[in-house]
Amino acid sequence: MKYFSLRSYTGFRFRPQAWLPAVELADPDNNLTFNVTGKVERRSAEEAGGGVRGGADREREEGGDQSPYCKTALFVSTGDGVTAREAHEAFASAGWPETAMNLDVVSAEKAYFRNTRLPWVVDRSDAFVINFRVSQPVNRTQVEPYYASSYPFYMLRHKSSVPSSLPLGEKQHEQAQQQQQQQQHQQDHLHRPREPLTTPPLRPRGTGEDEEYLVQPLAVLEESVIAYMKESRGAKLHARWEMEHILPDTQRCLTEPDYYPIAANVEAW
Repeated sequence: MKYFSLRSYTGFRFRPQAWLPAVELADPDNNLTFNVTGKVERRSAEEAGGGVRGGADREREEGGDQSPYCKTALFVSTGDGVTAREAHEAFASAGWPETAMNLDVVSAEKAYFRNTRLPWVVDRSDAFVINFRVSQPVNRTQVEPYYASSYPFYMLRHKSSVPSSLPLGEKQHEQAQQQQQQQQHQQDHLHRPREPLTTPPLRPRGTGEDEEYLVQPLAVLEESVIAYMKESRGAKLHARWEMEHILPDTQRCLTEPDYYPIAANVEAW
């Protein structure tokens, strides 16, 4: 792939009604910003029987150790600074290199998180999704098996232990003390003050170059596509409307269910 990115989105929102904002909560992390670790060994196309050297193999040769391709990265998605640090420390203590960690901020100033003390019908917290985008495959044939693959997903939960009700012998007493200490540690964790994470500074959009020079070539291209579809496919033009280049207001997407900056309602439909 020439480009890939990952980011948390607000998928569904239920206040004041149910709708689909589909808003990214910060800038995406992509192949230019990923913190990655050593390369993951993969078979070449020749070893896999494809007979054609693929983009991953070329990136391995051309990019060297500086290339983000064919490597592994860790992403921690959270809206809480305490949780982010504890996850960071846990993975570091397990041997994960700190240089390969990434923080995917689920902005506390933009998201409705679950309040477990309330039933969901009252709480109506957001449903989040993680979008992973890829584009421009070097070899489409070699990409199809990747799209068709599945990978394991592990959910880890921090939960308290249940004290034993058995009669205590000497060994059981020692185990009970360890259990109480562990439970106290977990209770301390639950009552530690949270640190809501806010939206990281956004990267500047575009290059600053005026793209007015593209207007006329795009008009010519549009007419050429219409003529091609009519002549070679027998297509008939039923509707045509002007489209405006816009930078959507993501905050309005989160607060106004009727704001459709990308896929606006078309009356003709």
